[in-house]
Amino acid sequence: MKSPEEMARNVFLARDAQEARRRKRLRRLETTLTAVGVVFCLMVTAGFGYAFAAGLGIIRDFLGIFGSQTQLTPSQQAYVEEHLAEVGESVTQNGFTLTLKGALTDGTAAYMLVDIVGPEDADMEGVALGSVMDFDKLNLADPKSTPIHSSKATFLPISDGDGLQNTLSLVIQYNVFQSPGGKFTLADGRDRILYLENLVYNEKEYPYSERTMAEGVWAFEFSFAKVDDRERELLTSPISGSYTQISGKQVNATIFSLMMKGLSATLYYSLEDGQVQEAGDFGILQFVLKDGSVIAAYPEKAGQTSSMEHGSPVPGSGCLFCTNVFEAPIPYDEVSQVRIGDVVVEVGETAQVS
Repeated sequence: MKSPEEMARNVFLARDAQEARRRKRLRRLETTLTAVGVVFCLMVTAGFGYAFAAGLGIIRDFLGIFGSQTQLTPSQQAYVEEHLAEVGESVTQNGFTLTLKGALTDGTAAYMLVDIVGPEDADMEGVALGSVMDFDKLNLADPKSTPIHSSKATFLPISDGDGLQNTLSLVIQYNVFQSPGGKFTLADGRDRILYLENLVYNEKEYPYSERTMAEGVWAFEFSFAKVDDRERELLTSPISGSYTQISGKQVNATIFSLMMKGLSATLYYSLEDGQVQEAGDFGILQFVLKDGSVIAAYPEKAGQTSSMEHGSPVPGSGCLFCTNVFEAPIPYDEVSQVRIGDVVVEVGETAQVS
């Protein structure tokens, strides 16, 4: 029988492995920013104002977040530019200054980029910083519409490339999840508050105690850009197949709906009787673009909702959902097929947009 120390360490390592796939999208951030920064320096000449320079800087930063194994296409870059809200608001507490640089969303998935500058003796290099986040202040769900099912935030510390131990950049990946037919969206241009309390981290050795880097409340008033957040239904009819869960078990499922946005996609489905849902029943989805490139979509949240019948939810029928987030933006009209396990879904011109 494994000792408590071994069991805790296994949980810690599993958590690290789960985060590793998210960090893959950020590996090239520092080199991307450096390369784009050279071009940027050449472009900023006399006559260009500060606002122009700041605008290019935040666009550059977000393009770096999504740059993975290949450069983003012009249409992917255009998606980032069109959906990006520049903020630039700073708050200082106990010697730590946090700056919310910008925010990007497709209505369901969102990214917020925060720069952190601490006192000169603060050492944040290699520390997985996070914070307590007040979801209610960010959601502002309208009780008259379908409420959101749940929400989730992941903190991804990244190097800012300046070589200083007291500075760090933090990507907050935030997702909201709702039942099919819900009308809630982050891309509505409404005023919101990013509310962070204390900067914390966990020690790398057992028992992985939580430590506080800095106490304080950092609250930023901002709004996501009010942009097109339409969903595209990629299925013309339900599909059934056998899929491999994360645990390795095979399950039989029927997928009723595959709704796609620019940064995420949600599957609505049911499993055969006696089979149990796992977080991410279908694993990593593969979105194949018309140019032959492939973009991965990682499972972020799974839960129980209602089934789909003729495009409408049926309350109480026990349908499941799983939301996957893309490693890079995907324009609606560039998808040719989606690979769900061994099942290939051909995406035709008849896909519905709502």
